[in-house]
Amino acid sequence: MKKIISIVLILLVILSVTNVYASSCKVTLSTPKTDLAKNEEFTVDVSISDIDDEKGIMALMSTLEYDKDSLELVKMEQQNGWAKPEYNEENGKFVQEKGDFIKSKETTLKVTFKVKEDSKSDVKISLKSTSTSNGDIDIKPSDSSISLKVTGDSKPTPTPTGTPTPTPKPSENSTKNENQNKNTNKNTNKNIISSTNNPGSLKSGSLPKAGTTSVVLSVILVLIVIALIFYARIRKMDKDGSGR
Repeated sequence: MKKIISIVLILLVILSVTNVYASSCKVTLSTPKTDLAKNEEFTVDVSISDIDDEKGIMALMSTLEYDKDSLELVKMEQQNGWAKPEYNEENGKFVQEKGDFIKSKETTLKVTFKVKEDSKSDVKISLKSTSTSNGDIDIKPSDSSISLKVTGDSKPTPTPTGTPTPTPKPSENSTKNENQNKNTNKNTNKNIISSTNNPGSLKSGSLPKAGTTSVVLSVILVLIVIALIFYARIRKMDKDGSGR
């Protein structure tokens, strides 16, 4: 009986460790073109692959890092049914969720950048402090990055053909309205990606949880306690029998 209880305890410990640490995946950056010219726009894909989890992945959180003196972030576009990212421009952190689980490689996000006129020749884009979730536990893949080369002169701006149309002189009212629109657009464009862009809007918390892991661990803990109680009672019975 003692041997059986010991085996049960060992199995419970193995199950609890497997439940927490077995899952894994990769989150990577990719771009179709790494040699760029100044003022050129290009896209970078964020993808999840090599998913080793029974349920799959349904949420992603990471920090996007890039040289802001060399690159301008133009837009972020969700892909393959993933939700629009909640992005914080000040710290680069973003979060995405999906209403279903994925188990095979999938692109979650397409990011468009523009190379600035005074860009450096060597530029790097990285994903750091990445976490994914299966709804129960956080799965933390390694960091990912891509290196870019900025070569040559700026891409030429197309010259309009034909006779230019004279620009009418704006009236006093139209000039006033235009200045008001500029001020409005300036305030609106402070956040080009998401309406939720306060510095504290994306804190270093955890991804969505479904609560299953806490229930499983509680059940395992109760079973361990029950096994220890039975073990203590058996030892007491053995002692009482030997005393007779």
